[in-house]
Amino acid sequence: MTPPHSDPKPRRPLRLLLLCTVLVLAILYAVFGRSPPPAAHSALIREYELYKSELRPDATLQFEALSTLADEAGLKTLLSGLNVDCRADWTGIPDATRSCAVDLKSLNGVPTMYVNFTFASNRLLRVSTAIPQEAHAQGRTYLEQRFGKPEAVQRFPSAGVRLVGWTLSDGSTLFYNRDRFGEDYAPSSIQWLPKNACDGRPCIAN
Repeated sequence: MTPPHSDPKPRRPLRLLLLCTVLVLAILYAVFGRSPPPAAHSALIREYELYKSELRPDATLQFEALSTLADEAGLKTLLSGLNVDCRADWTGIPDATRSCAVDLKSLNGVPTMYVNFTFASNRLLRVSTAIPQEAHAQGRTYLEQRFGKPEAVQRFPSAGVRLVGWTLSDGSTLFYNRDRFGEDYAPSSIQWLPKNACDGRPCIAN
């Protein structure tokens, strides 16, 4: 792994360029990616109970490596040794054709219930982790230790959520919900988007 951000020059404040539809999809995907409404609340409880009761593996993943993924075969190679469950897409993300899920105990040292990977026919569209509520602060700490202070910080909620964001060296973007969700058992989520995923424009820009 490369060391945490060490640029001696402080980064200028940057604003978030996320379309409302991207925001809504990101949060729906994070919260309901495994079990969509209408039984959302009971499904969230069930996911959490499974996470607490099952013996699951710890995993590491370099988010910068995700830009090279084109399909689920590449994902299974990257996550060799883990049980990767791939099916026809269930997220409803535009252009998505296949989605894969991996049940975990932790990812990069952060408690993580599962990770979802969504593909178009020849590219990775979205990665979403599900971090249990009690580990929300650990998720933020990991991101800041690994990538430095966020480049984008939303002061006011959009689609009910305030996000913080980082642009990675390969041009891809990471987002994280700034606050814990109010609904019981609703997980926090690290969201990865490829370069120029936001309607063909950078997701974070001046």
